[in-house]
Amino acid sequence: MSLAPYPIIPEEPTRYKKYRTRTRSSRRLGRNKRETHLTTLEGSSHKRQPTVESLKSSSRMISPQLRFMLQLQKVSSVITFCLIAATLGIYAWTVYVPRLWSKEYRNLETLQRHERHLTAANETIKNQLAQQAEEPKAGLINPKPEQAIFLPQTNEPAVRTATPSNSAQNKPFIPDSPVSY
Repeated sequence: MSLAPYPIIPEEPTRYKKYRTRTRSSRRLGRNKRETHLTTLEGSSHKRQPTVESLKSSSRMISPQLRFMLQLQKVSSVITFCLIAATLGIYAWTVYVPRLWSKEYRNLETLQRHERHLTAANETIKNQLAQQAEEPKAGLINPKPEQAIFLPQTNEPAVRTATPSNSAQNKPFIPDSPVSY
């Protein structure tokens, strides 16, 4: 008995009472699909509520061989996916590394070309200075021992620079791994 002044579930209007729908789930139709049947209740003397029928699970009817094959398919799908991912990774690595090496090699060639240009420019400047020094109007004279300037010795101790040890100087550099090919 309800304490509410009105029923919790309202009654259907009389004009819709003569039609009811009955729904039934079926595995043949898929998980979320349902069949709906419209039944007329005009001629029936009693009202029936829709009933839910439980279907027997088809997973119990699968044979062990079929279960094994399904498991084998799942495992082989995972292995195939991993192999494809590894193959793509190795392919990307084998394409990326030579491309990067080629880019760095072009950069090295450019730097070597700039070095050659700078060396040539430096030698050209040295040659021009030597030619200007040989001209009599430049005002340069050959050094004579009488014109040498001698500085007095200072009392401050000389600063020693760190020298590498003799053992490190005598050993050639041999890397543990190849530098490049």
